Order: sequence, then structure tokens, then C-alpha cells
Amino acid sequence: MQGVDFRWQGGKIENKLFEEEIIDKGAGSPYWHRYLVTDPALVAKVIREEHIASRGLRLHLDVYQREDDAPTILFIPGTGAHARCYAEFLFQLHRQGFRVVGIDLQGHGLSEGMRGSFTIEELVENIYDVTTWAVERYGGRVGISGSSLGGVLAFYAVANDPRLGSAVCHNVAVLSEPDCLRLTRAPNLLRTILPLGHLAAWLLPELRLTIWLYLDPQTITDEPRILETFVDDPLTLQALPLCSIVSQSQAAPARPIEQIETPIMVLHAEGDRIFPLDYCRAIYDRLTCPKRFKLIPGADHLVFAPPYLARSLPPLADWFRETLG
Repeated sequence: MQGVDFRWQGGKIENKLFEEEIIDKGAGSPYWHRYLVTDPALVAKVIREEHIASRGLRLHLDVYQREDDAPTILFIPGTGAHARCYAEFLFQLHRQGFRVVGIDLQGHGLSEGMRGSFTIEELVENIYDVTTWAVERYGGRVGISGSSLGGVLAFYAVANDPRLGSAVCHNVAVLSEPDCLRLTRAPNLLRTILPLGHLAAWLLPELRLTIWLYLDPQTITDEPRILETFVDDPLTLQALPLCSIVSQSQAAPARPIEQIETPIMVLHAEGDRIFPLDYCRAIYDRLTCPKRFKLIPGADHLVFAPPYLARSLPPLADWFRETLG
């Protein structure tokens, strides 16, 4: 992998960039440009890279900057992804009048930390620290969004932190409840072997397993080029330590979801074959906060990918305007 040196420092593998970008050898340009429809030069012009400390690690942020008094939207990527996988979506959200902060959580993307090593609680702490930075830098109108596991993390973030004024969660889940195993490709098998997985995670926490053991790539998208771009990306994660996988089957939100007060919109793609509609709708129905459920017609699980932005972006932007002012 050109441009990155993985080094042992204090017992953690951290990535140190030799260059500003990871360069794709074939195209001679940064790999993340492959996620864009818009001219990459226009997108790069509005991005300012920032770094903050969280849990003793340096987190990388892409700030789609605005000089006006715009609300700030934090964005959390999905499983194995980093912020620039969503560059087209984040740029288009920025054009809707928001300051947007794409977050590389610990062990992901351009942030420090052992690759893919986390617990859900640690990632929620990362988000809390980014929220603190955003509130201190830009003021109190801060919302949050996320996609797939990122949507679940955004959901957990508002359960943990009332400073967040609004949320749009593409997918929701309560990972500590048994029904969340419906989100995996072999729920009945996992119900049987999960207790052994907990023991194995305690004995061999950094044993790495491919994410495709519990995610079926055929269910992710009907756009094979998008999936190929993700798989070939030198910064995406194709395997996770066992401790990280097990954490996704047992972490509870900081408070019962019925006690969340932050306004929440739940986005759900009509063609999502990972998160069942009835599962997400049942969680939504338990919420007592101001809320809205929006079904995106004709979209698959990658609802923020360029083919679906014309349908997914407007309701998201409208919700943040309504709830953040």
C-alpha cells in the first residue's frame, strides 16, 4: 500500500502518511476520487483536514467548510468504510447549506489505531469527542447522521449525548437485543455459536475474520461497480478483529431508546436486504422523541451512493433544517 507506514507505537499499530493522499498507481490521482461524480477539484477545494485527540489516538476529520453560521452535521461511515467513501454525498449535503464533518473513527481510514480494532463503546466515545470539538469550534447547532453501522452509531450517539440537536439514521438497531442477529447472513447459526464467540474474543481478541462471514456482499447493492470500488480501496477494512465483531452483538445504548429526547429521522431504503424494514420500523415505533420515518423508494442498502442521492438527500436536508434551524 503506497503512502502508508503501519508502525508499532505503544502497543498500537498506527498509520503515518508519507504523502497527503494515497495515490492510485493506475490513475495517478487519489483513490477516493473514484467515489465522486462531481469534479474532484471542486470537492477538494471545500475540504479542510482536521485532527483531534480521542482515547489517546489522532482522529482524522474531513471538514466541508463554510464561513457562514451554518449548522454542523457530523457523519459516521458504515462497516469498514471511511469518510471519503461518502465524498459525493458529503459534498452535496454541504451544498445544501451545512458544514459537514466526515469522521474516520479509530482504526479506520486515515485515523490512528490498530486497523479495525474497536468496541462500540469506544466508537461512541470517539463521536463524543468530535462533538465536543464541533460545539467548541462552531457553536451548539450540531446534528449527526450515519449509514448502516454508522447509522446505528449515530443512534447510539444521541442516546449518549444530549448536546446533539438532531439525527438522521440510515438504519437503526439495538445491538444488545437478540433480534439484532437478523441483520447477519446466518442468524440461526450465530445464535448457537455466539456464546463461543464471546469466549474466543476473550482468549483471542485480535484474531481477524473477514467481514463477509456475517455480511453477504450480494445483499449490499445492485451496483457492482460501487462494491468493487469499496473492496479495492486501500483504506477500507475487509477483516475485523474478533473483539470488534463480538462487540457488535452485545453493546447496549447508554440509555433505553424510549428515553432519547433528540429528534430522529430514520431513513430506510426500499430495497435494503440487510436491515429488514419491519425490524427498523419496530425500533422506530418505540421512540418517544420527535421523529419521522422515511422510506427511500427504489434504493438498495447503499442509500447515500450517487445513484440514489436525488431521493435520499432532500428529506435528510429538510429534516436538519426543521430541527436545527
